[in-house]
Amino acid sequence: MIILLGIFFLGLLHTLHTSFFVCDDAFISFRYAQNLAEHGQLTYNPGEAVEGFSNFSWTLLLSLMALLQINLSISALILSAVASLITLGTTYLITRDLLRNGTLTPYPVSGTRFTDFIAFSAPIFLILWAPYTTWTAGGLETMCFTALFALSLRATLNKTPVAAGLLWGLTAITRPEGALFVLIAMGWLGADILRSCWKNKTIKTLLPFTDGVAFLVLLTGSLFLFRWYYYGELLPNTYYAKVWGIPSSFLRLHGLSYIHGFIKTYSLVYFVPILTGLAIILPRLKWELSLLLTLTITWFVYILSTGGDFMAMLRFFVPVLPLLALLLACSAGGFFLMVARRTKNLRIPGLVALLLCLSSGGLLLYRSLVFERASIRYEKRQLGMESVRGMVHYVSDRIKVGRELRRIFPSSITHMSMAVGGAGAISYESRIGRAIDTFGLMDKTIARKKVRPGKFYKPGHLKQASWASLRAQKPHILCSPGIATIGFSPPGARHRKRVLAFFNEYDYFCLRLPLSSDDRGRSRTHYCCIRRKTMATPVGALK
Repeated sequence: MIILLGIFFLGLLHTLHTSFFVCDDAFISFRYAQNLAEHGQLTYNPGEAVEGFSNFSWTLLLSLMALLQINLSISALILSAVASLITLGTTYLITRDLLRNGTLTPYPVSGTRFTDFIAFSAPIFLILWAPYTTWTAGGLETMCFTALFALSLRATLNKTPVAAGLLWGLTAITRPEGALFVLIAMGWLGADILRSCWKNKTIKTLLPFTDGVAFLVLLTGSLFLFRWYYYGELLPNTYYAKVWGIPSSFLRLHGLSYIHGFIKTYSLVYFVPILTGLAIILPRLKWELSLLLTLTITWFVYILSTGGDFMAMLRFFVPVLPLLALLLACSAGGFFLMVARRTKNLRIPGLVALLLCLSSGGLLLYRSLVFERASIRYEKRQLGMESVRGMVHYVSDRIKVGRELRRIFPSSITHMSMAVGGAGAISYESRIGRAIDTFGLMDKTIARKKVRPGKFYKPGHLKQASWASLRAQKPHILCSPGIATIGFSPPGARHRKRVLAFFNEYDYFCLRLPLSSDDRGRSRTHYCCIRRKTMATPVGALK
């Protein structure tokens, strides 16, 4: 336990030093949670039932924090840190059990300490992956989903069907893609139980499995029924905004690029010889390894089919990292077994396993530091993703803008409407009455647009509201892409003329604030949007 806590705090210190922030998308869930706590409505805008989030249980958990009047940013960070600790501990326990089952049959006593030591390499590998430590923060459901995924996997491998059904159900209602792994894992467990029933000529072991399936159906079925009753849909609106209507060939192309970026960043080809150690323990763990490898491959196929992600540090790979970490550790255990068969001195196979763990960990650490260094230093995009620095600056600027809007419109902000691209921190911090997300997360019409992508690709941002549709909705303020500007001065005359020629009932206003610095160290000072001409220039804003 002490070793695990040490590993956790080591990873947490690294997170605090490099990427301790709450990303802009987290504020979408915050707004849903706040509205549920304050108005009893699981909506982004009161009275508009659109499911513009895809983390149901996480949002409910945040709404409980809001009901208790606990700051949601702090709550999300603490919950993510706790989930990270649970993931590390569960990864260790899974690896320990697999190594004991796969390598200790010939060495029931003296070999225990060696394989348990090897098992600790799995959580160490985990914190050496930069995506894992980065997304221990972020404020999203990523780490909660990863923890539930790991807990569900352990319950499945331990063949405890009631716990497995309950945990896989929670996993599925935390992220929609969890349903893919529910089918695989519960199918695997069901097949194993049926095999046991056939072998022992009894159905006693089948009864707990039916209870587990009942829990699973109850949780997932309840979500679908609620979604249909409350939102009138079987799938969240985020699916339509991010996947539906986009050519599958285009998504696969960019999903392949995302996977290639992961493989190249971490030089994964060098791990192939180490992973051959799995073949050594395969005869003893054939059933277990088949599940682990199937889940891993399925995750890669899922990323391929959805086109990857735009957020920093390969976020979509975080849930599968515990699997990769424990497979590496099990491979080291395989080589331990191979050498132990040839010598009575267990220190020699222990040394071999240690060298394999050190070489694997060293490579992970080196590649993570190189990858992370560029991401935290520069705003420039990496491998088609945002950098950590870019995301930190983006959300910090929008928090300041949202708070400034609330300050200069103190009495009327809750009765106003605003169009914004990236409906996170600005909408949440400003407390705007109605926010129009131009990317369609909260708009069924935009989300169902069919698009013909060009060279531009940013997952979740291919669909945008047209200027004509925005003008027709007559928002009080427009801070949407192509209209809003951020920089060192107000927008130039050419940009103003182009925008105001279309929005002739609007005029520009600028907020002068201490905003983020660019890569050359120059501080941005102006965030400019347009507002209706009938509105007076707010106090503290520049025309």
